[in-house]
Amino acid sequence: MKVIKTKLVSIVVPAYNVENYIYNCLSSVIDQTYSEIEVLVINDASTDRTYDAILEIIKKDARVKVIDLESNVGVHAARAKGIREARGDFIGFVDGDDRIAPEMVEILLESATENNADIAICGAEKVTESGVKLGSKVFFSKPFCQQANIFEDFCSRRFGSGVLWNKLYKAELIKKHGAIILDRKVDASEDYIVNVGCFSEAACVSVVSNFLYYYLLRSESASQGKNKAKHFVRIIDAYAECLKVYSNLTTSQKEEVTRLYSSQLCFNDYQVGSVDELYSYNDNLKESIISFSCSYPAGLYSLIHSFQKQENINASKVDKLKKHFKKILKSFYIKGV
Repeated sequence: MKVIKTKLVSIVVPAYNVENYIYNCLSSVIDQTYSEIEVLVINDASTDRTYDAILEIIKKDARVKVIDLESNVGVHAARAKGIREARGDFIGFVDGDDRIAPEMVEILLESATENNADIAICGAEKVTESGVKLGSKVFFSKPFCQQANIFEDFCSRRFGSGVLWNKLYKAELIKKHGAIILDRKVDASEDYIVNVGCFSEAACVSVVSNFLYYYLLRSESASQGKNKAKHFVRIIDAYAECLKVYSNLTTSQKEEVTRLYSSQLCFNDYQVGSVDELYSYNDNLKESIISFSCSYPAGLYSLIHSFQKQENINASKVDKLKKHFKKILKSFYIKGV
């Protein structure tokens, strides 16, 4: 590797009730081939033995620091605390139940410095608790560097997922957007909101095709059915919050954001079987729809019509969804919907 070890890299690890995973997670971080790192573990008021496991790692490596929060604030606010405390020239993230390859920091830092990139990105693999690899979570067929149409291509997912954890950011960029204050009810797609800001300002993004991040599929969650209606509403909440936070985006950029969220709603996790399943969330939906209709009046129209263009969405379901949204808003009618 060609990286001169003068750049400090901060790795922020939010941790909440991950006593069975945090030790292996942090072990993979401190075993990096690039040694100039600081590791900021944010214990988000865990109620299990997560904190004790973190202390075991601290005994082994002085580069690890724990920030012990008195109350649970959620993953975004926990990360934001770490971002504010970070001293590095670059900042990356690892979730408390995941692991990273030994060369992840070195490869991403080399890519970022050689290309003067604001953001460097790598591939990610899904793994079981026993370490069995289950295929790609984020896949790139080849490395590339991009300096034009960055925001548009982020929203069309050319850079893979909108998560934070497979990326390395210049500190000044992520400090500006990663520590923003979000509505506490937004507990999904926080990463996407942060990255909308980062990718809207990034002048250069570099991508490596290596699988350097290992995303854990927990056994206890694999067998549990997800409440898809709840997840659907959480994405609508996140879309509304994103438009509110970045109200200064241009109209074309807001259209790109709409495309990003409408494509996310087409993922299997958010595919409600029937619009009737949304009835119990009408209050949440009304609040969010009114919010983004105020910050971006064409938002509801754009979301529905972008949704209609998705190949795997049944047309009759879209029509029912459109009627349901209009019924929720009652007199709050947007022309064209």
